[in-house]
Amino acid sequence: MKMPFETHKILITLDDHKIYKLHADFSKTELNNEEVLTEESLMKSRKMPFILMHKSQFDYGKTTLMNRDNPQRMCKETAMLYYRIGFIGKEELEEYLAD
Repeated sequence: MKMPFETHKILITLDDHKIYKLHADFSKTELNNEEVLTEESLMKSRKMPFILMHKSQFDYGKTTLMNRDNPQRMCKETAMLYYRIGFIGKEELEEYLAD
């Protein structure tokens, strides 16, 4: 899975209920929640669309996505991506990558 940093602004929410902008190096910048979804920011999104990814939504499907017996499980590259974003912990990743 490749993140479309060139064409989209990537926003994420983590367990702390704050919104972060995710940069191409996977560093995060906290954003002001009230300013993120204003009418003005939505109008600007027509030129630079954004993707909003919620950790809580990922957590809902994590059991299925990380089940090694599931033929539709995520690949190791995608698991690494979710680790770098902060959606998977280090222990979870190591367990998933272990054969």
